[in-house]
Amino acid sequence: MRRRDLGYGGLALAAAAFLKPTNAAAQGLILSGLEDIGRGLEDIEGDAVAELAYFLGQECYVFGFPLVLMDATNRILTATKKAGDYTAPYNQLFRMPGFVPANFKTVVRVSVSSVWSAGVFDLEKEPLVFSYPESDGRYFVIQLMNMWTDDFASLGTCVSGNAGGHFLIAGPKWTYGIHTICLCNRYTCDSLCLSRFGVFMERKCGELGYFGDARRAAMGTTVIERVMETGSLVIRKLGCDRAGEMAIHRFLKAPSVTTEEMIETLAVRTAAACAGRQIVVAQDTTEINFAGREERRRGLGPAGDGVSAGFFIHPLIAIDIETEAVLGLLGAKIWTRTDEIPAANAATRALEDKESIRWVEGAECAAARLAGAASVVVVADREGDIYSGFARCPAGVDLIVRAAQDRVLDDGTRFFAASASWPELARTEVVVAPSRVGVRGRVAKVVLRAGSIVISRPRHGGNRSDPPHLTMHMVEAREIDGPAGVPPLLWRLLTTRLVTSAAEAQEIVRLYRLRWRIEEIFRALKSDGMRLEETQMHHAGRLFKLALVGMAAATRTMQLVNARDGGPRPATDVIDAALLPAAEAIGATLERKTARQQNPHPRHSLAWLAWIVARLGGWNCYYKPPGPKTMHAGWAQFAAMAAGFLIAITQTNV
Repeated sequence: MRRRDLGYGGLALAAAAFLKPTNAAAQGLILSGLEDIGRGLEDIEGDAVAELAYFLGQECYVFGFPLVLMDATNRILTATKKAGDYTAPYNQLFRMPGFVPANFKTVVRVSVSSVWSAGVFDLEKEPLVFSYPESDGRYFVIQLMNMWTDDFASLGTCVSGNAGGHFLIAGPKWTYGIHTICLCNRYTCDSLCLSRFGVFMERKCGELGYFGDARRAAMGTTVIERVMETGSLVIRKLGCDRAGEMAIHRFLKAPSVTTEEMIETLAVRTAAACAGRQIVVAQDTTEINFAGREERRRGLGPAGDGVSAGFFIHPLIAIDIETEAVLGLLGAKIWTRTDEIPAANAATRALEDKESIRWVEGAECAAARLAGAASVVVVADREGDIYSGFARCPAGVDLIVRAAQDRVLDDGTRFFAASASWPELARTEVVVAPSRVGVRGRVAKVVLRAGSIVISRPRHGGNRSDPPHLTMHMVEAREIDGPAGVPPLLWRLLTTRLVTSAAEAQEIVRLYRLRWRIEEIFRALKSDGMRLEETQMHHAGRLFKLALVGMAAATRTMQLVNARDGGPRPATDVIDAALLPAAEAIGATLERKTARQQNPHPRHSLAWLAWIVARLGGWNCYYKPPGPKTMHAGWAQFAAMAAGFLIAITQTNV
């Protein structure tokens, strides 16, 4: 007698003793097994009967007991007429409402870091079609097990991806062929389906993106958190140790980690914060120049000076018009130039072949991503003064651009001279931001004039598809009685908005002034903050990714700094809602008895969070308000304490 025959016989005996089958197929299996054993025993001498009986008992236990245990489990899981939180009838799924409770004893051990669904499938009569939708980027796995708890098939992030699908699950009696969408249980008619979703990746992605893998998503979150904590883009500082340093290098090197996904992820979050709000979108270009540091740089073309290696970043920053608060990064373009000389001069090249197309694309991007905003105004400095930019302004978007071109008007006169005959609308004050570190800002007293003009398409270099004339409005803010030795402020602001009153002219000036928010972010990214131009990263592609991480971190730091004086924006502009309980617990420990040392801001507001972070950074609620360095230091403390809080809560729930 062969070992396999004895095993089958033992299995049949175990099934007969414990499962008490009633269908003819099971009874036939049992009888067949008994006949095989009987024939085998006739050939065995009596002195071997005891050894065989012991062996047979082992086989019965090994192959039979799992069936008994799974049958008992299935009876518990299906002991209901309607699907609920922990039970469901055959061929239906139940879904646990949250983490597995401590008193859940249906199975021996269940992972507490997942949200589970399960069900028992009866495949004896016919197969089932199993369908699931797109998982929105969350990690998940679906295990399909036979009655021995062997996985006969698996679905999920690592196997079939996060896209939805339809699959045929068949039992051992299925005889119509196996193909790519058929998952066959060849051994038992009952199947157990277990599906779980990772709770630490409930969002589609991390702070920067999903990048096709939950681990890369988590690493992206770690990188941006470390940049905010350290205020640096030096990989050695970000990694803390050699292992951390190499992990960040692997993250930036991975082909699946792209600047496109980073931008999209950040933009989605910003667009959600802009919903229903009146928004200014500031766009501008900054240059990262590695003059004197070109050695070993790979993939970088010439910077603005035409000699040094470098690249350019053109971000879009969303700003709340009402509160003047930075809401986040809405888009960005990063590129480097080539050493090739264009075959045609700039005047004859199409706009699409020039770098200046970025201004047009920026307005189009703002229109597409802010469809849910109450209003959108795109603001640009003099470099954005492009005729095609006004001609192609998207519907639902207004433009405010500081004029650089003394254009020809439709009557043959010049644009800069047009305001000379306009009446004075008002005199007001404009806060002029400092031009560089070490230079103090000032308040300029200006005279406002405004009027309507008709500008003509450029004779040379203009796109022939653009209309020959455009009706625009211009607001002129000219400083009077300025300080000696300082160039007087003079803003000529071209806008698509109607301007007919002093109040409307003042509003145009105020909205244009919000453009300075993007300059503050550039300073935080470059020489006055993270010093991106001093990074030792050499490869262009990885430099672009690191620059985008720095831009995102600088934007968030600026959000905290701007919120220090109060405002209605929610804390979720910067942190996930899951961290709010941690912030509450941390904030309570920072308040003191005096009114000045108590958090004065509404709970869960961004100003409330900024107060907590500033206190952790060493601010004592007195003297000058906290700046970026204090916020960086405080964020490092907040991130560590919030992580500890979440671990403690998780352990308590277990």
